[in-house]
Amino acid sequence: MKESTIEVLKSTGERMEFSMDKLRNSLKRSGADHELVEGIVAKVKDEVYEGITTNEIYNRAYALLKRKKSVFASKYKLKKAIYELGPTGFPFERFVAAILKYSGYQVEVGVVLKGLCVTHEIDVLAEKNNSVTIIECKFHNDKSLNCNVKVPLYIHSRYNDVHGQWLNNKKEKKKLEKGMGGYQYQVYGRCH
Repeated sequence: MKESTIEVLKSTGERMEFSMDKLRNSLKRSGADHELVEGIVAKVKDEVYEGITTNEIYNRAYALLKRKKSVFASKYKLKKAIYELGPTGFPFERFVAAILKYSGYQVEVGVVLKGLCVTHEIDVLAEKNNSVTIIECKFHNDKSLNCNVKVPLYIHSRYNDVHGQWLNNKKEKKKLEKGMGGYQYQVYGRCH
């Protein structure tokens, strides 16, 4: 059976054509070499059937990868591991802060900053090279949810309010940067 004739069921309930290329690319992103990727793709291809869920395909590929190279399997499972941080956003904020700290930033979580109009709780405040970045994290552990345009607009207006107050503070010599907004594991400003 050709791969294009097999329909799989996404977590959203949508049906879509099965793509070996998507599976292959997701395995490559884990760091697995060409030979290992092709071996797993061949095994999974033999096990795919009409109506199989994408989650089941993922679990089969993950199990095969884990048996061969557990280090690649842990990278392959990163997206799922991030979903498991929930149900609240606080662990995700700490995760983002830990990544930045590892990258050489001084970080604080849950900082309250005064804006021109109101005060704002900033999820992560990161400082490096005399520059301060404010970061708003948005997390949910439901794969079917998507952000709409209101969320980045809300974040932008909060930044403008804090930035205006920051510029008014004559004692502050550090530059305030607009932060990235983590959404699950996505960064605002990139469209999917």
